Amino acid sequence: MRLVTPLTVIAACTLLHSLAGALEAASVPQLIRQIRQRKETRSALVELAKLGPRAIPARQAVIELLAGGHGRPFIEESLRVLLVTGVEEKDLSIVAKRLGGTRGRSGEAILRRAHKAALPHIIERLNQPDSAYAHQACFRLLAQLGPDAKPALPTLMDIGRKKVANGSHHRAIWTIGYLREGAKPALPMLRELIRANGREQKSAAQAVARMGPHGAAAVPDIIAALETEQPASAYELLKALEAIGPDAAAAVPVLRRLVQSDDNGQVRGFALQTLVPLGPAAVEALPDLLGFVDSPRLDHCRPAMQAIGAMGPKAADAVPQLTAALDRQGFSSGVDRRTYIVQALANIGPAANPSVPSILKITTFDGAGQKLRRSVVEVLPRFADQPNVAETLTGLLDDSDFRLRNASIEALGQMGPKGRPALKALNDRLRQAMKDRRVIDAALLAGALARISNDRNAISTLRLLSATGKTPESRLRAAVHLIELNPNDPKPALTMRAVIEKIDQRQWTQRRSDLAVDLKQIVSMSMPARETLTRMLADRRPETRIVACKAIAVAGSAAQDMLPTLIKMMWEDRDPDVRKAADEAVNWIRYDIGWTKGLT
Repeated sequence: MRLVTPLTVIAACTLLHSLAGALEAASVPQLIRQIRQRKETRSALVELAKLGPRAIPARQAVIELLAGGHGRPFIEESLRVLLVTGVEEKDLSIVAKRLGGTRGRSGEAILRRAHKAALPHIIERLNQPDSAYAHQACFRLLAQLGPDAKPALPTLMDIGRKKVANGSHHRAIWTIGYLREGAKPALPMLRELIRANGREQKSAAQAVARMGPHGAAAVPDIIAALETEQPASAYELLKALEAIGPDAAAAVPVLRRLVQSDDNGQVRGFALQTLVPLGPAAVEALPDLLGFVDSPRLDHCRPAMQAIGAMGPKAADAVPQLTAALDRQGFSSGVDRRTYIVQALANIGPAANPSVPSILKITTFDGAGQKLRRSVVEVLPRFADQPNVAETLTGLLDDSDFRLRNASIEALGQMGPKGRPALKALNDRLRQAMKDRRVIDAALLAGALARISNDRNAISTLRLLSATGKTPESRLRAAVHLIELNPNDPKPALTMRAVIEKIDQRQWTQRRSDLAVDLKQIVSMSMPARETLTRMLADRRPETRIVACKAIAVAGSAAQDMLPTLIKMMWEDRDPDVRKAADEAVNWIRYDIGWTKGLT
C-alpha cells in the first residue's frame, strides 16, 4: 500500500488549482460571446470580475459595451471587470464619462489608479453639465490628486462662481484648497467669498485652511469676518488661521477679543486652540491665557497651556503664576490640569527652573494620578541641571506602577552623564532582569546605562537583545538605543526597520499595547529613531512608507514634529494607500495632542 505524504497532497492541490485556473480561462471566450450577443450580460460580467487578471482578453468587449448605449444597465458590473483587468490610457475617457451613472465607486477606483493620466478626462467630465453625484466623484478624485490637480483650477473656479441648486459650487470651492500652493491664483476669489459672509464663506475658509501657510494672503479678510458680531462660520475661519500658523500673527487682537468675550465658551475654545500654532507671535495674549489656569473646562485649560508653552522663553513672565497654580490645585482622579501646566513650564525652558521643587513634589505625592506623575517624569530631563532631579527619578524605580518605572528609566537615560547617581540602582535591576528573562525591561535598563556611562556590558546586552530578543518590542528598543549610541552603524537601523515591517497587523490597532508605549517613548526620546522613520517615509516602496506611517501614528503626540512631512505625503504621494496612511497618522497625532481630529 502506497503512503500519502504531505508532499503528495501539496502536489495534488497545486495540480487541481492549475486545472481550475485553466478551466476558468477557457470559459473567457464564451463569456465574451455572451457580452457581444447581449445574452445574460450581467451574469457574464459578474463571472469575469471573479476571474481577476485572467479576464484581460475580455477587456475590449467590456469597453465596447460601456461605450455603446447597450451598456447603461450594466455600468457598475462593467467597471468592476475593468477594475481587475486594468484600463489602457486611451480608454480612460470612456470610464470618466460613466462617472455618476451608478452609485458604486469602481469608476473612481480605476481613475485613481491612473493618477495624472486621468486628469484631462476628469476635467472634461466636470465641464459637462451633469448630476451632482458625477461632480462629487470628480471632486473626490481631484482632492486625492492634490497639487497634481493644478490644471483643474480654472474649471473649479468657474464652477465655484456659479450658484447651482445641487450645491456643486460649494464642493468645488472646498476642493480648491487641496491644490495647496497651486491654489494661489484662486485666493482673490476665496477672499471675496470670505468677506461676503454668505453660505460660501464656510467652503472658502475650509479651502484656505487646506492651503495652510500658502493661504496667508487671506488673513486680513478672515480677521474682518471674525470682527462681525456672530460670524456664521467662526469655526472654519479660526481653523483657517490655525492652519496658516505664525503668518496669521496679525489676528492676535481679534483672537484675544474672542477669548475674552465669548459667552457660550464654544468659540472661545476654538480661539484658544488657534493661538497655539502662532507660538511666540501670540505673546501679547499671555495675560488672557493665564486666566484659564484654573478653568473648570479642560477644553479651555488645555489649549491655553499649550499656547503658553508654544511661546517658549517669551512666556517667562508666566512662570510664577504657573508655579503657584501647581501648589494650589487639588489632585483629580481624572485628567489633572497640572499635566498641562507642567508641560507648559517644560516648554518655556530654563526660565522655568524655579518651578522644579513644585514639580518634583508631584512625583512623590500618593494622591497624584499615575498619568500626571508620568507626564512629570517625562519632562524632568529638561531640568537635568537642577538639584534632586536624578535622585527623585532613582527613587521612582521602586514604584508599583511599571509604566512609571519605565518612564523613570527612560528619563535617567535621556539625562546622560547627569544621571550617574542612578548607576548602581540601574545595574542591579539589569542583572535581575536578565536573570528573570524580562527582555523588554533589560533592553530599557541597558539602554539607560549605555547612555549615562557608555557601559560596555550594557552595550553588549543591547547587541544581544537586538539580535535574539524574544519580542518585537525588545528587539526594537535595543536597536534604537544602539542607533543612538552610534548613528553611523547601519546594523541597528536595519534591525529597527525589519522589526517594524514585520509587526503583526493587529498590534497596530492596539494603541495601548506595549508596542504603542515603546514606540511613543522611542520616537519622543530618540532623534536617530525619528531619522530612521523619516528615511522609511522616503522609501521607494509604498508598503514601507505605509508601515512607517503606522509606526508614527502609534507614537502619537511624540511624533508631532513629523506632522509637516506627513501632511506633505498626504497631499503629494503618488500611492493612494500611502496618502490614506499618512492622513490617518496626521489625525492620530492631532487627536493625541488634543487638536481637532480630521482638519488638514
